[in-house]
Amino acid sequence: MTAIAYTVIAETNSEATMRAYVDWLSSGHIRDVIEGGAQSATLIRLDKSEDGMHRAEVRYVFGSRNAFEAYEAGPAMALREDGIRLFGPQSEHTIGFRRTLGGVVSVLP
Repeated sequence: MTAIAYTVIAETNSEATMRAYVDWLSSGHIRDVIEGGAQSATLIRLDKSEDGMHRAEVRYVFGSRNAFEAYEAGPAMALREDGIRLFGPQSEHTIGFRRTLGGVVSVLP
């Protein structure tokens, strides 16, 4: 069984919006994803880029593709709805999201 890395990259042109997003992740959302099936999570506030965008990345690791698919079919739906309500196009704090998914090849100390 290969572990699966699921990464969510968020970006906005507003520092205040990024702070609100990171606070939301840290105050419960990451814990909720772990309770929904992830084994671990890493939150990274990326350095401000040349284009002036503020970015954050969360990498969740699931024990297997089956564990990730169970998360997607269940807890992910409600958790994403909450994120869209707070940070989607109709919210006060709009954030764009990209997601990646792949098998973990190795983990080094």
